[in-house]
Amino acid sequence: MNPLSPELLQAPALPDWPRLVSDIQLPLHLDVGTAYGELVLELAALDSSRNFAGVDLRERPLQRAQALVGTLQNAAFLLANARHDAFLSQLLAGYAGPLQRMSVLFPDPWKQSKLQRRRLLQPALVDAVAQRMPAGGDFVTATDNPELAAEMRRPFDEDPQRWRNFSTDEHGFVAGSPFPVATAWENTIRGRSSPTYWAHYERR
Repeated sequence: MNPLSPELLQAPALPDWPRLVSDIQLPLHLDVGTAYGELVLELAALDSSRNFAGVDLRERPLQRAQALVGTLQNAAFLLANARHDAFLSQLLAGYAGPLQRMSVLFPDPWKQSKLQRRRLLQPALVDAVAQRMPAGGDFVTATDNPELAAEMRRPFDEDPQRWRNFSTDEHGFVAGSPFPVATAWENTIRGRSSPTYWAHYERR
């Protein structure tokens, strides 16, 4: 799916947060490009102190994810395109708590050079997050594509006044996932020899 196509590059609908979660004042973790939402569901089951919202522009995976929410009162799934300029302002309208964490994990690398403009994580999104995220919030990225890994880090590294890299490694990546459960893609590629590249930034 081309996220820049006119039919997909639409402003998100305003979420009805009180209907989606039981407490709209809890800190919020947005997982962008969530697909079938396995990580969101597992994290929500483990941590009742936050709300977890999975965001994707594909409706069918989100419908399946929403059907699995069950009795969880801190998990939700939202249909939205992160490439739209109003993405974050629309999603957070009416949400009372802080945007405490955002994750973009194993997005489509769009390897062909002519398609790379479709990539999910763009400087405009990082800037929008920095404007809304309080100090102490964090942003996590991951990919198994080394070229994309460097590109996703660039907007953070070029803005050290607002973002601090948790890495102490000379290459700027952290040792692994900060999450207590694996993503679906990690489980898919488990056993392969190719590395994964995790980056973790704190809002100053």
